[in-house]
Amino acid sequence: MFADAFLYCLPLFGVATVLAMAQAPLRGGQVYPGQNWESRGPHQVGLDEAKLKAFSDYVGGRGCVVRHGYMVYSWGDYTRGGDVASACKPWFSHFLLKALEDDRIPSLDEKVLRYEPRLGDINAELGHKDREITWRHMANQISCYGLAERPGTAYAYNDWQMALFWDTLFLKVYGATYENVDQKVLRPLLTDILQCQDSPTMMAFGVKNRPGRVSVSPRDFCRFGLLYLRRGNWNGQQLISAEHTKMAVTSPLPNSIPRAGRKAAEMIPGQRSIGGKKIPDNQTDHGGSYSWLWWTNGVDRAGKLHWPDAPRDTYGAFGHGGPRAMIVIPSLDLVLSWNDARIRGLEMGNEALRLLVGSINTPELTAPGSAEDVPGQGPPYPRSEVIADIEWDFENLIRLATGSDNWPITWANDDHQYTAWGDGGGFGGTNSRGRVSLGVARVEGTAHDYSGVNICGGQVPLGRQILAGKSYGIVCVDGVLYMWVGPGSNTASYQEARLYHSEDHGLSWKKADWAFTKSDGLIMPTICQFGRNYGGARDEYVYHYFIRLQGEPKGLAVHKPGCVDLARVSKQRILDRSAYEFFCGLDSRARPIWTKDLSARKPVFEDPNGVGWCMSVSYNAGLKRYLLCTEHTASFKGNLGIFDAPEPWGPWTTVAYHNDWGEYGNCFFWNFSNKWLGNDGRQFVLIFTGTGPWDSWNTVKGRFVLRQDLDSKGD
Repeated sequence: MFADAFLYCLPLFGVATVLAMAQAPLRGGQVYPGQNWESRGPHQVGLDEAKLKAFSDYVGGRGCVVRHGYMVYSWGDYTRGGDVASACKPWFSHFLLKALEDDRIPSLDEKVLRYEPRLGDINAELGHKDREITWRHMANQISCYGLAERPGTAYAYNDWQMALFWDTLFLKVYGATYENVDQKVLRPLLTDILQCQDSPTMMAFGVKNRPGRVSVSPRDFCRFGLLYLRRGNWNGQQLISAEHTKMAVTSPLPNSIPRAGRKAAEMIPGQRSIGGKKIPDNQTDHGGSYSWLWWTNGVDRAGKLHWPDAPRDTYGAFGHGGPRAMIVIPSLDLVLSWNDARIRGLEMGNEALRLLVGSINTPELTAPGSAEDVPGQGPPYPRSEVIADIEWDFENLIRLATGSDNWPITWANDDHQYTAWGDGGGFGGTNSRGRVSLGVARVEGTAHDYSGVNICGGQVPLGRQILAGKSYGIVCVDGVLYMWVGPGSNTASYQEARLYHSEDHGLSWKKADWAFTKSDGLIMPTICQFGRNYGGARDEYVYHYFIRLQGEPKGLAVHKPGCVDLARVSKQRILDRSAYEFFCGLDSRARPIWTKDLSARKPVFEDPNGVGWCMSVSYNAGLKRYLLCTEHTASFKGNLGIFDAPEPWGPWTTVAYHNDWGEYGNCFFWNFSNKWLGNDGRQFVLIFTGTGPWDSWNTVKGRFVLRQDLDSKGD
C-alpha cells in the first residue's frame, strides 16, 4: 500500500565595528547547493562521523545528511532516484499553496466541486456530502471521501482521496496531463529552480501505473527539505511564502478530530487510487501530528510525542511507514533523506532520530562566544532594518534591592512607575530582611535620579496585604494596575497564570476568579507596555504575550522550540476571560486574524534555539517599533535576544542576540522603562535581573544606533 500509517550579536560593538562587519560577508550566511552540493566533513559542522555510521547502519538502504546547507554524510547510492511512496505528499500540498499564491485558486476553503462536478452526483443518501469538500480538507486528509463521515469531521489516511486530490489539482487547476506534468509544472516551478541533479519525476512508474507518484533521489529530496527549512526561500528567490511554509509544517490536526470509521461511501465512477486498493481506505490515525501532508512531532491523545527522542520542531515526509523518508530538524539546521531503508513504524523511526541527534557534538552546541560563532545557532530572524547597534553605558550601572529579582515595570497615571519583585525584601531589604514571595513597589524620579518605595510587601511597606507567587507582567490602564501572577516559585508558576488588579496603586489587590492553566499551554505572561497610563497605545486593546509551554520541564529553563503566543482584550474587559482573543495567523492582506479557540492559536514569535521562561515586550514610540526581550539557548547564561517589529505580532527582526550579555552571565530577565525613553526613542534605560550578584534591581543606560544614522555618515 501507499503508506502505513546573520546574523550576529552586538555585545559591546561600536559603530565602526558594525560598518566593518557590514562590508564583509556574514559568517553565518546561508549556504545553498548549486548544480552540485558543496561538501564538508562531519567534524566541520559539529557531527561525530562514527556516530553517524552507527545511525546509517541502523537505517540501512541509502541516504544522506545535510547540515548548514552542506552535504556532510552519505551512505549507499544516494544519487539514485526511486519511488518515495507517501513521502511525496508534501510536494502535493506545496503545489496547492503555490496555486493559491499564483491566484490559480481563490482560497484553500474553496469547494473542490468547482473543478470536479461529479462530486455533486454521489452519496445522495448522505446529503451529497462530498459537495462540501474543500482544498483544505483534501490537503489534511479530512475530506472523508469514500467514507460515511462528512468532510472536515474525521481523519482518514486514504489513497483514493489522494488520487482525487492529485488529479484535480494538477490536471484541472494547473491544466497539465500525465504526459506533460513534469515539463509543465514540476520542473519549471520547483525542481529546475532547486537545480536537482537526478531528474525527479511525478511518474515514478509511468503514466499508466499510479501517476502522481514521485521518484526522487535522497540528495534531491534534501533540496526540497532545505527549501522548507529556509522558509520557502531558495538562494534569494522566494518560491513560496514564508507564512505558508511555516503553516504547512506547524499546523497539526487537533486531537479533537477523530479517526474515521470503517463504513464505506460512494466514490466517483472509475475512481483510481494512487496506492492502496482497500475499500474503505483508512490506514492510520493522525496522532496530533499531521499537518498539510507533513508529519510533525506533535502530541497524541495519550500525551505522547510522535518522536519522543527528537527535537520538538522535527517534521518530515514518510513513505510505506518509514523505509522512504525526508526529515527536517530546524533547531539543528539539518535535513536528511533515505530510501530502501529497514525502518518500519514509529518506534524504529524514533530510534533512528535518537541516533542521529546523538551524533551532534555537544561542544559545538555550547561553544562560548556569540551565537553567530556557532553554526546553526544564530538568530531566528534577519537583522533589524531600523536599529543597527546598541551602545551600553555599563560603567554607570545602578544596583539596588539586593536579594530581590524579576522587576517587570509599568508607567502609571500618577507619573510613577510600578514594579513587582520576587523572593526578597524589595527596596531597602535584603534576601532575608523583609523577604516576601511577591512584592510590589513604586519607582519615583527620573532616569538620572530615582528611588524605590515598597507598596505591598517587603521591608517597611506602605500597605499590609501580602501576595504570594511570581509576576513578569504588570500594566496600568485607566488608573488601575493589572498584574499576572503565577502561584509559586520555579515551575510551580507554570500551574496557572491568574490576573490580579489594584485600584489604589498597589496597596490592595483582588484576584480574578479564572486563570489560564498549564493544560492551556500558556505560561508566564507579560503585557505590552505603551506610554503613561497606557497612553499612545495602538488601539483599544491590551496585548498579552505568553510563553508556550514545551514538555514537562523539571526546572526553569529555555523552552525549545521557542514559541510565543499573543492575546488581546478590550481595555474595558480586561477582567473578562471570555473577551480574550488569540492570534491565529494573517489574512491575504497581512492583517491579523483572531480567535477565541485556544487550539487554533499560532505563535507570533519563534526561535528554534528556544525562548526563556519569562520575557518582556514594550512599544518604543520614538522609533515606532515593538521591542521583545527574552533568553535563548540556555537559561541563567545572559543569553539575551532583543527583537523589533512594526506591529505587536511582527514581523520580527533581530536587534541583538547575545551569549553572556555584558559578561554578566547569570542574567535572565530584561525590560525597557518606557518612562525613561528619550523623546526620539534612541536613549533608553534597561532594567535587568539575574542570579548570584545580579539577584537585584539593576539598570543600565544605553543608546540605539539607527541604521539611518549610519547611512547618513556614508562609508
